[in-house]
Amino acid sequence: LVTANLGVGYLSANTNSTGWINYITLQAKRKIGFYGGAKSVAFRNTSLVGAGKIIQYQIKDADASTKIWEVTQPENPVEMVNNFQNGVVSFIQRADTLREFFGVNKLGYETPSLVEVLNIDYPSLLNTPAADYIIITASNYLKAADSLAKFHSVNNGLATFVTTTARVFNEFSGGQPSPIGIRNYVKYIYDKAKKNNTTIPKYLLLLGIGNFDYKKIDNQTQIPSYESGISNSVLSSYTTDDFFAILKDGEDINSPQGIQSLALSVGRLPVKNTVDAEATVKKLMHYQSQKNLGPWRNQITWIADDGD
Repeated sequence: LVTANLGVGYLSANTNSTGWINYITLQAKRKIGFYGGAKSVAFRNTSLVGAGKIIQYQIKDADASTKIWEVTQPENPVEMVNNFQNGVVSFIQRADTLREFFGVNKLGYETPSLVEVLNIDYPSLLNTPAADYIIITASNYLKAADSLAKFHSVNNGLATFVTTTARVFNEFSGGQPSPIGIRNYVKYIYDKAKKNNTTIPKYLLLLGIGNFDYKKIDNQTQIPSYESGISNSVLSSYTTDDFFAILKDGEDINSPQGIQSLALSVGRLPVKNTVDAEATVKKLMHYQSQKNLGPWRNQITWIADDGD
């Protein structure tokens, strides 16, 4: 056992600078083995690499089930032909370049467990019909979303389609709450309509308050918002739903040239609960009623920020 004292120095021309240690990696050499009942072991030998060299590796405390894999290219693992004798597994491999290996015994193979049974009694979103108006809603507000969709269909002649964030995430972001999943779904509908020469969506409504923390988001009441990559800048960071409407090939929200135009109109009703959602939808339908005419319809309020 070796004891060592470690010191870390931080040099900066600015006396007010502060640094934080993320992690420290220590590298040492020892005999390879499944020590302490370990189920797996990763290893390599940096000191014996050279043209024409061949190395015999020996792994202690192994058993007859032990398998050794070369994982120099993790996406293309290769099983080594090994020999087991007296608790030691050995194999031979060229050492012309640095090679990475991973050994595992029968106890090291994980067994997948069932997380949840998904409700798949609905058609795939890949079969979304052509629509003018798409509503993506948090699950708790589905009733309010259906009411608004029906209103626009009857009163404004729009072909509408309603779906939930849970369904979008399941099919377009691997089940993970992500603004990219929403954008990819809308992009899929947009491209499909152009390809099939059917109705291209003109409007996208997000029904649910936003949340920048995708790991803690509540799919029942919230819809993730897009946050810029420079989120640590007070003046330059921003959150926008325009991200969901940047659908043309080659366009990038981070492009220095900016975006010339959005592919469709996007809006959000930032409701926080079911009562709020149903009241907001009822109010929208009331505003569009012919019984609610008045000068207020010609009034617009613009809100801006100077960034200070």
